Amino acid sequence: MNDLITIVVPIYNVEKYLRKCIDSIIQQTYKNLEIILIDDGSTDDSGKICDEYKNQQRIKVIHKQNGGLSDARNIGIDNANGKYITFVDSDDFITKDSIEVLYKNIIKGEKEISIGQVSTFSNENNIKDYNCNEKINIYNKKDSIEQLLYNTKYTSSTAGKLFCTHLFKNIRFPYGKKYEDLAILYKLIYESNGVVVSNKVVYNYYTARQDSIMNENFNSTRMDALYFTEEILEFIQKNFPDIEIAAITRLIIECRDIIVEIPQNSKYKKYEDYIYNYIKKYRLRTLLNRKLPLKRRISLLPILFGKKAIKIAWKVKTKIL
Repeated sequence: MNDLITIVVPIYNVEKYLRKCIDSIIQQTYKNLEIILIDDGSTDDSGKICDEYKNQQRIKVIHKQNGGLSDARNIGIDNANGKYITFVDSDDFITKDSIEVLYKNIIKGEKEISIGQVSTFSNENNIKDYNCNEKINIYNKKDSIEQLLYNTKYTSSTAGKLFCTHLFKNIRFPYGKKYEDLAILYKLIYESNGVVVSNKVVYNYYTARQDSIMNENFNSTRMDALYFTEEILEFIQKNFPDIEIAAITRLIIECRDIIVEIPQNSKYKKYEDYIYNYIKKYRLRTLLNRKLPLKRRISLLPILFGKKAIKIAWKVKTKIL
């Protein structure tokens, strides 16, 4: 098998990191690739760097007005010719055999989504070289979504994942929203026949960019994650009611995380009561959920004692760690 695989790279003001990203894709051991570089209205030299690569046979460069990450990815999907598709953010890079591993497993597992592991790094000096004996697990549709909700075997990020392109026939990333992966991954799994998951690292995720979501000051877009998690709960209640507790648990963890991020005496305090109502409604069911590891349930115990207790416990935890 030697199917064409499309790699979509949305790009915005990443001149410092871009060549490393593109080179990691060009150097893949799997060669039948279509590489779509989408310059999303960059104001630095990112667009010029893209054009340095555009004469290579496998590379297509698209320059567009700035529309955000979701818009750039959607344009990549619209222009994709591959049987399979994956996404690489332009400040990250992939391991040399990333596509080969994901493709091999999607064929071997006879599933429509292949997942590898993601390693995080904050500077060039702490990039780890992971070598392991590969093990794969195969999950049907419902079990795949349940694993996603517990965030143990894999996360809601599209990083390190290979999809059959046809899964995107009626699905696109939400325009103008943050946490866009959370909004669609469960839908893609639902449209698929299941996933195959490898324990091999295939993707290196950079955490230190000052303008990344992880490093942003709190603002109203943080609530996008809550709204998408609410949608997930409604979806699960309708389609897989027997795993409702997994969706509830995911919602409560998201609520806890948002509460601890809201600054004291800020205009965003208005969100706290709305969020905490969910916690009051579902906290006992979450804490009694035996599918959630005991260590994680213990970490959630402060939700029994109010918003202030949640914030204090989080501060103590971060100081210890």
